[in-house]
Amino acid sequence: MKRVRVISVIGLLLLVSMLVSTQKVEANMVHFKFGMKLGLFLPNDSGARDTFGMIPSIRIEYSCLSQGKSYGILAGLEYFFKSSAISPSRNATWKMIPATITFLYFPNPEKKSYFGIGLGVYTARIVEKTWGINRSITSLALGQHIIAGYNFKDNLFIEGKISSVDISHRDWEKNIGGISFGIGYQLY
Repeated sequence: MKRVRVISVIGLLLLVSMLVSTQKVEANMVHFKFGMKLGLFLPNDSGARDTFGMIPSIRIEYSCLSQGKSYGILAGLEYFFKSSAISPSRNATWKMIPATITFLYFPNPEKKSYFGIGLGVYTARIVEKTWGINRSITSLALGQHIIAGYNFKDNLFIEGKISSVDISHRDWEKNIGGISFGIGYQLY
């Protein structure tokens, strides 16, 4: 798993460096957008999925799209949070904040549909409270993701993302990645 992560990091860095080195930063050549997305996240881990189900998320993002080119870069910050009562004496809280960068590819000139691959730094905190005793896990991990989306006419877009993030804490390992779907709005 670590070998795949290293290869994906190197590949993404090469793609981003090629994009940046071929980019002419002129006002009419680069288009910047700010956006916000609301969505739902379903964790990969079956225990987290059984406890929390779908987790609501909110994302702010900033993109740099090349005019006349079929690629761009998207940077974003997302927030996932959900608290769940497992029993009258036991509850759990899931909080995750990924900061991500994604290389985007637009297969058509209208830039309606897009695909992307990216990396992120994921901060996760899982707290379980049983009979007033807290047990918490906080972790910082590097993860990767792929996305696919579609831009509608009035700055609306829909997007799906699959992420994989491995965290370890003492004697266990978990994948806190998952599948997310959302709808957003972009400002120019």
